[in-house]
Amino acid sequence: MSISSVSTLADKCGAKSLAELGKYFYDTTECGVSTEFVTMDESYQYTDDYYGIIRPLPNIWAGTKVVGIQFHTIVEGSDAEFSSDPITFPCEYSQIQECLDYLEGEATAAFEEDQEVMTLKDLALHTLKLKWGFK
Repeated sequence: MSISSVSTLADKCGAKSLAELGKYFYDTTECGVSTEFVTMDESYQYTDDYYGIIRPLPNIWAGTKVVGIQFHTIVEGSDAEFSSDPITFPCEYSQIQECLDYLEGEATAAFEEDQEVMTLKDLALHTLKLKWGFK
């Protein structure tokens, strides 16, 4: 599907504002991606309701139009953070899906690695407790 603007993307996702569009991507990904919108001056605006970005599409602020999108995710409990490349409009929805799939894969791999490290730490701690006579 061709995405000509942030408004087209919002329509596809059933969103009526940038905040709703950001929430859509957060809710539909396992890793809970955050969404940034690329503006004409290349500054990035978060979609968090905390920042009040609930303006009508496609503007963030008066005269500042969204020209692209970028996604980020972190893995809770670790230092892992991942970002996609920015995508500018027009684009294909498949490009957006590729970014989301990439972040899902990276976040899953980092989470699994973190779990393996935690298991090894727990095993090492258990071994030390036994060696020192603790139960």
